Amino acid sequence: MAELDIEKLKSRLSEIQEAIDEIRQYLNTPEENFWKDHRNILAIEQLLLRAIESTGGICLHIVAKKLKRGVESMAQCFEILGESNLIEK
Repeated sequence: MAELDIEKLKSRLSEIQEAIDEIRQYLNTPEENFWKDHRNILAIEQLLLRAIESTGGICLHIVAKKLKRGVESMAQCFEILGESNLIEK
């Protein structure tokens, strides 16, 4: 079985953590000020997308290296991990 690229996984996890940390900074903005500037919403959307893409990258890497499979969608990737008992369904 092929080995996982631990450095790649660490990098993806770091990207996720950075996005979460930045989102938390936005959440510390007083609510009234937060909603006044639509750029806050756009920034959080972008940060969520970055975290989702990194999570998907982790999933794809594990499925390719450990299960030797390709996927047609990100949802399928996570379904495969669940079916393989690598994550909880």
